[in-house]
Amino acid sequence: STQSTWENFQEDRPRTLVGMKVFVQNPSTFLGKHLCARLRAMDCTVIGLQSTDNPASRPTTSASNSRPLSRENLSGSGKLPAALAGPPGNVNEWISATDKAVLKCDVYIFELTNVREAKLIINSLAKSTEPKVVITVASIMTWADTPSIPTDDENEDPPSFFDEDFQKRKPHPQFKEVKSLEMHTRRLQTETLKTYNICHGFLYGVEGGSLYPFLRSAWECRGAQSPLVCYGDGRAHLPAIHVHDCISVIIACFVKLPDSRYILAVDGGGERNTRLIDVMESIAEFGVGGVSTVDKDQLAVVTNSELSFLFEVNLKMTSNVCKTLELTWRCEHGIVAHAAQIMAEFCAANNLDAIRILLLGPPASGKTYWAKLLAREYKLQHLSLDEIYQSHVSRGAGSPYAEAISVAAQTRDPCPDEVLCAMVRDVLLSRPSLNQGWVLDGFPKTPAQARLLFMTSSVPPTGDEPVFSVEPRCLPRFVLQLEAEDAFLQQRLMNLPESAIEGTENDEAGFTRRLTEYRALANADDNMRKFFSSENINIEVIAVNAMEDDEDVMNSMKLDLGAPKNFGPTPEEIEAKRRASEIEERARAAKMSAETSERERSEREDRERRLAAEQARQSQLELQERELLEIRAKPLRRYLMDHVLPGLTEALLQVCRVRPEDPVDYLAEYLFKYNADGARPVS
Repeated sequence: STQSTWENFQEDRPRTLVGMKVFVQNPSTFLGKHLCARLRAMDCTVIGLQSTDNPASRPTTSASNSRPLSRENLSGSGKLPAALAGPPGNVNEWISATDKAVLKCDVYIFELTNVREAKLIINSLAKSTEPKVVITVASIMTWADTPSIPTDDENEDPPSFFDEDFQKRKPHPQFKEVKSLEMHTRRLQTETLKTYNICHGFLYGVEGGSLYPFLRSAWECRGAQSPLVCYGDGRAHLPAIHVHDCISVIIACFVKLPDSRYILAVDGGGERNTRLIDVMESIAEFGVGGVSTVDKDQLAVVTNSELSFLFEVNLKMTSNVCKTLELTWRCEHGIVAHAAQIMAEFCAANNLDAIRILLLGPPASGKTYWAKLLAREYKLQHLSLDEIYQSHVSRGAGSPYAEAISVAAQTRDPCPDEVLCAMVRDVLLSRPSLNQGWVLDGFPKTPAQARLLFMTSSVPPTGDEPVFSVEPRCLPRFVLQLEAEDAFLQQRLMNLPESAIEGTENDEAGFTRRLTEYRALANADDNMRKFFSSENINIEVIAVNAMEDDEDVMNSMKLDLGAPKNFGPTPEEIEAKRRASEIEERARAAKMSAETSERERSEREDRERRLAAEQARQSQLELQERELLEIRAKPLRRYLMDHVLPGLTEALLQVCRVRPEDPVDYLAEYLFKYNADGARPVS
């Protein structure tokens, strides 16, 4: 009965994939989110584990260009940040480990990032009477400390490990629990429970996986400052597999139910396609600079310790089981053989593209100013003919155009257009330009120069006129033409400082000549608009004099160009911006402190000055008041001396002679009597 159940289960598998319940332990890892998307595309019902230890397992609608660099992710078993978890549509239902619904699935896929939760669920499935498939997915780090098979020749590569050698594996110390759970799951197989152990190599592809930091460094062309590195002589073998090929192996396990229960999920890269030095060199071809080899002591210095985990593995592995599964491979022959495809996937998944902008316009319209702003906003190269030409001049005899430059200098004639366009073309076809794009500042000026720069010519066998064909890697995607009235341009020219005019063609005569030439070329039958229209490129006109400020002009350009297709700021740029912000903040604080001190000093001096003036005024008022009182007191003094003091003096003398018991009362009576007799009036 049990055998017939499995036979029916296997025979009906193509039909039962629709609606089949597949439990995925961690849908938010690099592998998990792509696995869930593939299962949904196959019309499976995906059940995700909502783990309390993993907030990223909850559905999210956000997205980000940042990518995980943790040690677990580089080994292929880590969690993505919540921002990178698959969109809610990739998971039909979220359940907890203790939910009874967890036992009602048909297939269980455990990416062993949380051993405790996985073991809890796997043990509960052991008693199931319904046919179920349990698949554990572990990293190659469960083999990390496995000693190589010895050979007679020390210089000869050791033989490969195969799927059936799984009993020999020795895990990295941090992956001992993972190996233990693999063995435990293997022992739980019953008539109704089929178990498979899949060990995958380092995952790459799509967003980048384990190769993300190296792919990003190459795309950003940081090789000169931060070259790709590999450990030792680079002869170590790197077992790896494309994430979608790994998913194909997982799906094949419950679709085809192979007899082998331990499967090495690695690509068939062969010797050259798995060597670390070859892998790094194949990636470096998409950037500038090569690959530097370092010893173990230098490894932690030149690269992040999270990345050094990648270099600790040296395993040559071959999977015979994968060959029997009849997979549809994406990268069957390894990283080196499919490097171009891997980089293309990386750019598409991270929304990276080369934005190529040609900025045209009349003299004094601000082409260089806006070109530099666009280059900074979109993280592009700012290219100008003058700078490119001067770089070749400074190289002297080392420039491939040294002879043409020397002839132009001796004859004082302009360098031929063919040479100038060849110089610019070399830069347009350089790796940084091809990867990230550029802003070309004011060149070419004529359709003839445009054909020399953006097209290739070939002479037909008949010997007729040369045939031109477009070089798509050079052709701009956007052409912005700045436009302004002549009066506006003349006013801008008048506002330039003397230093910007002296020795240039920005004087009145030079400006007038250049503006006349520009207008004549624009109105000619064979003009730049006609050239780009023939290549289905529309010239967007930006009226710089019709907008109020720079922000309006920039917004108009961004509306035509769209969003940047580049990474956000690098850690170095963030740090530089932070330092610049700190310096600016300190300068602003120092300026404010100085202004405050100056204001307080000025206020203090003003206060002291006003106080001194007030004190002087008060002193003057007091002096004037005393003088006035003295002036007013003179008549009163004379009256008292003449009429009051004589009688009062006589009365006091009389009191002294009589010595009455109450001198005051006696004095009063005497004065009244003295006044009543009329001898002397008393006041």
